[in-house]
Amino acid sequence: MYAEQFRLLLRNGASVARVSDLHDLLAAYRLRCLNRERPTYRSFNLCRAAVLSYLRFAFRDQRPLWREIGEQIRPFPPERRRRAPRHLTASEVTAYLPKFSLKYRGLVWSLFTTGMRISEYLEEGTSRWTVLPDRIHVSGAKTPAADRDIPRIDCPVKHRIHPRSCAQVLARVTNQQCEPRDLRRSYARLLADAGIPEYRQAAYMGHAARTMTLHYQVGGIEHFLHEDAARIRDLIARTS
Repeated sequence: MYAEQFRLLLRNGASVARVSDLHDLLAAYRLRCLNRERPTYRSFNLCRAAVLSYLRFAFRDQRPLWREIGEQIRPFPPERRRRAPRHLTASEVTAYLPKFSLKYRGLVWSLFTTGMRISEYLEEGTSRWTVLPDRIHVSGAKTPAADRDIPRIDCPVKHRIHPRSCAQVLARVTNQQCEPRDLRRSYARLLADAGIPEYRQAAYMGHAARTMTLHYQVGGIEHFLHEDAARIRDLIARTS
């Protein structure tokens, strides 16, 4: 995601840019985002985060430019959510599936039954997830906890689809009621409704333990993958 933001910034700036030009490029890009007919606040905020991340890790503690950008070029406030998050049931998902093309049908069902982030599923050029006999291994990169094993409920399919196209198709089929992240939310609800303990829910979602109790409980969950997959399959069969 950050690499794409860098390309966007440089495409809108000079053909050849140095690190010292990043401040001016960001300032100009902020104005362009603000002055558009429909301001693109999120695009600028992502671009700013990409630049700060690069400076922080490339130059470590010698980063006056990082401090200058952080202090002088402020991010836009987050856009107000236009709708509440949705949790789809198995019956709702199966009702929507025939309305998708075969390619998107497989993608929607895969996200619903794995809880993968859209970035994990669609990562191009990198094998972010692997199907194994009893599990799906996700090589998540967002946090250390995102590198995880999840119960294999079904056999997910791989498709190369642009994230924006995925969001647009999902919104069109569901009459603007759903976005890709809702499928991950729905998987989280599946885990809870299937009676899976909270510490295993967190592990399957790729969330770090937020309490000391959960921290001590995590570990050795591979023994429960088959059992939890059966629980979720049974729930889907009963609610479809």
